[in-house]
Amino acid sequence: MGKKYIILCVLFLATGCFTQGTAIEPQAQTDPYLWDFGQAREGEILKHDFMVYNDSEATLKIKNVTTSCGCTISEVQKKILSSGESTVLSVQFNTRGYFGPTQKLINVQTDSLKKPVLTYKIKAEIIIPKDDPYLWDFGQVKKGEILKHDFVLRNDSAQTLNIKEITTSCGCTVSEAQKKTLLPGESTVLSVHFDTKDYSGAVHQFIYVNSDRLDNPIIRFIIKAEVVK
Repeated sequence: MGKKYIILCVLFLATGCFTQGTAIEPQAQTDPYLWDFGQAREGEILKHDFMVYNDSEATLKIKNVTTSCGCTISEVQKKILSSGESTVLSVQFNTRGYFGPTQKLINVQTDSLKKPVLTYKIKAEIIIPKDDPYLWDFGQVKKGEILKHDFVLRNDSAQTLNIKEITTSCGCTVSEAQKKTLLPGESTVLSVHFDTKDYSGAVHQFIYVNSDRLDNPIIRFIIKAEVVK
């Protein structure tokens, strides 16, 4: 496989988070408990505000707010609502590491006997553009192949870069850097191996390089393939 050269200082900018404004605008929606972002690029941070209404005659207390994964965070502006009062439920979803149709739940736990849990839902179709410079596409491969590719990391910053840890999205993918410490201007090879034996169809795997950079400590790479028998 050919090598793909990456300028590290540019990469830090490309893996940053974006706001909902760059996602394709969702169509008009009428369900107050559901928000569909439509299409969004992998790596964006999507934001939406729901409204929580107290339509009962008694005071409503919000005891807790939980989400279905750590990639989604949510909080309410007020935790005690008088009868007829409402508050904003702010939701943020970090799409890093996701691909395809994705759904997350937000549960608002209250002291109401009739509705102790209010469940809100966000949806999105996460896409990875074909021209993503940190993506390697193996194309069509046979099931059972072990795919290999070398990315190249170059430290074009003025400071020494230390690689602390490399993780992948599944045990089928392993990755290793030849060097863990890069002086300014220095580069290293990031080798990736992907075992396709348990896969079929379109597959995306993510590799995360955890570094000591304070502005963007996680550098992500993606490999993809169409696995056929």
